[in-house]
Amino acid sequence: MAMSFLPIVERELRIAARSPATYWGRVFAAVVLLAVWGWMLLVSNGSSANVGREAFPVLGVLAMLFCLLNGALATADRLSREKREGTLGLLFLTELTAADVVLGKMASASVRGIFSLLAILPVIGLPLLMGGVTGGEFLRVALVLLGTLFFTLGVGLLVSALARETVAAVGGALTLVVLLTGVFPLLRGILWTVTRSNALDSLLFFPSPFYAYAQAFDPAFGTAGGPAHYRESLLTILAIGAGCLGAACWLLPRVQTQQDRSLAGSLGTLWRWARLGDRAGRVRERGRLLAHDPYEWVVTRDRFGQATIAGVLCLFLAVWVCCYVLACRTQTNWTLATTLYVPFGIHLILKIQIAVAATRPLHADRASGALELLLCTPVAPASVLRGFNRALQRQLWGIFGVISVMTGGMIGLIQRQDRNIMDGPERLMAVGVMLTGFGLLVLDAWAIRWAAAWRSLSCRNYSRALLGTVGAVLGLPWLILLLFILTTMSNKAWGEHTLRDFWARWVVVGVLNDILLVAWIKRRLIHRLREWVAGVEPGVPQEVGGSPAASVVMSNLL
Repeated sequence: MAMSFLPIVERELRIAARSPATYWGRVFAAVVLLAVWGWMLLVSNGSSANVGREAFPVLGVLAMLFCLLNGALATADRLSREKREGTLGLLFLTELTAADVVLGKMASASVRGIFSLLAILPVIGLPLLMGGVTGGEFLRVALVLLGTLFFTLGVGLLVSALARETVAAVGGALTLVVLLTGVFPLLRGILWTVTRSNALDSLLFFPSPFYAYAQAFDPAFGTAGGPAHYRESLLTILAIGAGCLGAACWLLPRVQTQQDRSLAGSLGTLWRWARLGDRAGRVRERGRLLAHDPYEWVVTRDRFGQATIAGVLCLFLAVWVCCYVLACRTQTNWTLATTLYVPFGIHLILKIQIAVAATRPLHADRASGALELLLCTPVAPASVLRGFNRALQRQLWGIFGVISVMTGGMIGLIQRQDRNIMDGPERLMAVGVMLTGFGLLVLDAWAIRWAAAWRSLSCRNYSRALLGTVGAVLGLPWLILLLFILTTMSNKAWGEHTLRDFWARWVVVGVLNDILLVAWIKRRLIHRLREWVAGVEPGVPQEVGGSPAASVVMSNLL
């Protein structure tokens, strides 16, 4: 009997179409953008055309961020999970090809994103009815959003085809998206400041979806080279997405075969040494930690999370060093502002990487059953949480040391600025922002550890646990930042006092959010850790079936 055309695509589409999350996701996306549009209407004092002109780019940027994150997170662990569970090899034993598998996973991952984007586009079109926005702008922005979603889906599948671990897949996809979207245009700005040449525009600007988004508006599109730049950037984004899909189809069967062979070869030995260290060091560390805190040893023996954070930090730190050297040599407003803002971008990326690394141990141990077996021993839940936090704290000390050196360098650069560029009160405010920003990074990392423990135990899906962790710690402060930007844009109330008052309120909200969140999570984790690990509902009697051994394990756990 002949197989149907693209059988996995058909199956995955049927499953996604029956999922309630597909429909609730598009409702949530549309409600969020409607709330933003309503807030801008509420605080604006201008005419409807001015409100539409100001609201349209804001709604477009939010939709762009959704496409960048949704595509990468939805596909990053699709193929790597099949490899971890051992089902990918079984699929290749049938008549299915790599293209069938890759396109099937892409179809399943893209359904929610496309449905949500289709719900978002009418909201983005509301400023078109208010005036100030042309139909051509709306159409061009819509094409860029669709191209961006396709671009991130392809990037996520390529990384998923190469990776095996969840953290590597998610972290690699997010890092690659950030590189193409933000770091490449930043490097283009640095090179233009030094060389005053536009020779690298096609290499560094065109792969960025934000550049195509900026070229979609009439002021940029109406220039002499605007249509060509928009068209070339959009085609470049689509070509990268298609190339990533083709590369994933070509690499998937080959990487699977090489990974299976390398696990017992020299490459597997080198990989285990990079992650676990040498044998003598492992024995010493195990003997020191097992008697003190067993779960701390379980988390710290694998250095993959720490190596991932360090690698990403080194990558973006190199970009900041280039900005810093350029700011010291030129001392212009552009280079100084870039050097001051890049550290906060590094802080945000570092927080996300900490969340990626922190959600991995407990989620993986719960999925494998190792945490369930550990809690059958005399090890208490409080000991597990204490070991988890100590292990992550040990991994982050070096990272915080590097960030503190970067903060000190920024303070020194601020103090060396000419008074014509930055006067005394501005210097004082900039130094205060740098110090409180570093303090918020440390405090948010502390809260992320507890939020990661909570979400990784209460969520079976890793991507949902990661998003829940980031949202619990960073959601409220960044919502306040969004409302501040919308309010000041509508009222045109930018000023030094406005920024100072906002920063003070943002710091207070961030500190209170972290402290109250950790206090609430601690109470829930201590009382419900065993229930979450066992996968039972609190207060509901559970019937334990199966062998007598299973009954003993469950009774000891609960």
